[in-house]
Amino acid sequence: MAERVVELWGGQSFGGGVAQKLFLFRDFATSYDVDTRLNLFNTGEVPLFYGGLPADLSGRQITDLGGREWTVMVPYSARAGTIISPGAGAATSQAPQHGGENGRDEPVLFNIGFQFRGETQKITQSIQTRQSAATTKPVTGAARTARNWGRAIQCNLKDGKMEVEGTDVLAGAESWFIDCQIPAIAYTGAYQEGLRRLLCSRNFRRVCRNANPFFGYAAGSVLIVDADISPVKGAYRQAKFSFAVAEERPFVTLSETPLLQLTDVNGWSHVWVTYESQTETVGGENRTRLVPFEAYEEQVYETGDFGVLQLEEYRVEP
Repeated sequence: MAERVVELWGGQSFGGGVAQKLFLFRDFATSYDVDTRLNLFNTGEVPLFYGGLPADLSGRQITDLGGREWTVMVPYSARAGTIISPGAGAATSQAPQHGGENGRDEPVLFNIGFQFRGETQKITQSIQTRQSAATTKPVTGAARTARNWGRAIQCNLKDGKMEVEGTDVLAGAESWFIDCQIPAIAYTGAYQEGLRRLLCSRNFRRVCRNANPFFGYAAGSVLIVDADISPVKGAYRQAKFSFAVAEERPFVTLSETPLLQLTDVNGWSHVWVTYESQTETVGGENRTRLVPFEAYEEQVYETGDFGVLQLEEYRVEP
């Protein structure tokens, strides 16, 4: 018979900031083997979190049923922090340090912070041309009407060609971060590889957008910007993850006459416009102008599964 771990239903309890689960370990020769298997959280047999509470393996209770079968009661607590030393039921408990009169600092269990700021962005189309003016005709002094550039900004003759130069504006940007504790035993090679792929995508080596809804934000609207993982301290690594948000735009109108519009534009897409030269006759004069002709939405970031970060599981209230 192969080693097997199953959860015993009816053995769960939850309330008052603590919880527990009961498991049956079959075909394990010794408690040493049971402890060794408990270390393998990546198997998913014994969840690292239950109801948002981390496992407190220092308080586990192992009972020998005979016949190579064992029951293991695993408690879960917001103050948990345990590293197991396999062998005859031995365990070492290293709980997070608490602040207060003893002078020790309490690591942050889970905090979310936000930042709103303006970032420089180059645009080639305005929201609205509020007014325009033109000089009078040479010699005659007759009035002239300014050309309609279709909201294109800073159109000039350059090297014999008309170009749209655009301008820099301050665009609003939302960013946020999560400070949390990651159990040291959870920061495996697979976890690090998943994080690395989010910050350096396999194909284009860029940061990724969220493939699925993430902390209330729609899929595709969040970029992971960076991650700072501290060395192990006790049973935890302190971690800080930074994100940026750009929500989808229902439509982007580049020109009203004729209409040039894109719909359902992802906030992290790059939108660009081509212009064509047109000749118009105004007041007996032939004038060349540039008008928006084509518009494109380009995806420049890949998507990734932010679930590999397990941040929803680490969302523990102290």
